[in-house]
Amino acid sequence: MIIKKIITKIIFYYKFYRNAKIISFNKNTNNYKKKKILVATSSGGLYSQLIFESALASGLRNSGAEVHFLLCKRALSACIIPDNFTINEIDYINDGPKKFCKSCFNVGNNFLAKAGFKVQYLESASKNEYQQYLEIIEKNLKFETIKEFTYKGIKVGEHTVSGTLRYYKKTNYNDEKHYKEIIKKYLISCMVTVDHFNKILKKERYDTIILNHGIYVPHGIIADIAKKENVHFAVWCPGVRKKTFCFSPNDTYHREQIYEENSNWENILLTRKKEDLIIKYLKTKSVSNNDWKNEWVYSPSSSNDNIQQLFNDLKIDKSKPLIGMPTNVIWDAQIDYPENFFKHILEWIFFTIDFFIQNQNLQLILRIHPAEVEMTKPSKQKVYDEIMKKYNSLPNNIFIVKPEENYNTYKILNMCDNILIYGSRLGVEMSALGKTIVVAGEGFIRNKKIAIDVNSKKEYKEILNKLPIEGHMTEQKILRAKKYAYHFFFRRMISLKILDERPLEWPNFQVNKNFSEIINKKNDKGFEKICDSIINKKSFIFDELEE
Repeated sequence: MIIKKIITKIIFYYKFYRNAKIISFNKNTNNYKKKKILVATSSGGLYSQLIFESALASGLRNSGAEVHFLLCKRALSACIIPDNFTINEIDYINDGPKKFCKSCFNVGNNFLAKAGFKVQYLESASKNEYQQYLEIIEKNLKFETIKEFTYKGIKVGEHTVSGTLRYYKKTNYNDEKHYKEIIKKYLISCMVTVDHFNKILKKERYDTIILNHGIYVPHGIIADIAKKENVHFAVWCPGVRKKTFCFSPNDTYHREQIYEENSNWENILLTRKKEDLIIKYLKTKSVSNNDWKNEWVYSPSSSNDNIQQLFNDLKIDKSKPLIGMPTNVIWDAQIDYPENFFKHILEWIFFTIDFFIQNQNLQLILRIHPAEVEMTKPSKQKVYDEIMKKYNSLPNNIFIVKPEENYNTYKILNMCDNILIYGSRLGVEMSALGKTIVVAGEGFIRNKKIAIDVNSKKEYKEILNKLPIEGHMTEQKILRAKKYAYHFFFRRMISLKILDERPLEWPNFQVNKNFSEIINKKNDKGFEKICDSIINKKSFIFDELEE
């Protein structure tokens, strides 16, 4: 058994470091132009992140830019990698992420050395610095107002909260025995990042910083420092479609895609070819193999299409309006948005259920996100458990489809008169198929003049009282929704040829063995677009059908 594990590990590292060898072909390039770029990987142990960013960096280097990497040198007392499943509270309080630090740093450092990149290091705090952090926390920290905590102009409290929620995999940590100590660990990590990243920026002047996600610790801190120091940055995330990636300038994609200028897409010509493409994609999402299947994007491997049988089993009354309500993973990206008039998604769920309890002429079907149980790291706090804890039982006009029930979410929602969402991407998808969407949180469909955006509990209640809403999705509005869906899935999500998918392995993609040939011959238009947009600070919108 031990020998098998050793062999498996050797094979994994061979395949992993193969990527570094492939992208290192141009590591001796010396004719750099003036552009200097920092890839703020930070966590070298996030293998998939490291592979993609190093491939991107190689392309940028090949385009004449000087590219550096930022790597955490075992500096943080809390970070994005651990959670309550992998390190318990006591061990985390005593040792932080130490369990992962050695391998995380060594993997990243060795990989980047093989690929030929200069590395900047996020260094540990000195004893004096650490003591100063503790004194600042002791003097200024109020747990009830933690989100307002700032350090040197950076809102470290917000990132501390989101990091703590991610660690616990919950929407509220107040019932956890040692949450105050965990919060202090994240606060110190934030402060270390602020001080030591500022030192790096004083030594090096970067034209652009590239980072993943743009939230949590340390990436969210780096993004906020870049904003404060007026340094251009680009945040990337994997797209939904297979082998696609999205980039957002100067903000996390969570916010940037909500506040994106509508002029970027509302005037595009939706040709028959484009319309057919987006509709076919949306109608076959749950049964096709077009999307990623990884830790970033939940995509079901299969589903039960017998929705009529489900409805019969639930005893749904066909004579009454049916309102759909898909949920999110409740702990993910819990950051303050102006639209979040609900404290968290659970408050929204309870508010909505309370309304339907009082209005039994309407029916509500609540589809709990399957990712609660099927993702690599399941939620510690389950929506169904929280509902039962609060209500014990529900009236016969409220139905729940649990996350482990393998039913096709899209087909469930297609049977509904209207759909209520919080932050779900389903608003983009279902509106393009003609469904009226009510947005109560930070859904991507907000601000697009497609859905019904609500901005207060009072306004939300007024909309609920109007259910079912008919006539909202006119032909013109459906066309608008199709345009945005096409823009969202096929212009913002850029396809790359430099990667090969490995659906049954981890990481589930690798650098194409012909990588150097592809980028030297400029045979990957999407990749060229991304590199050009980073170097010249252009938009990250690319339409393959117009090339």
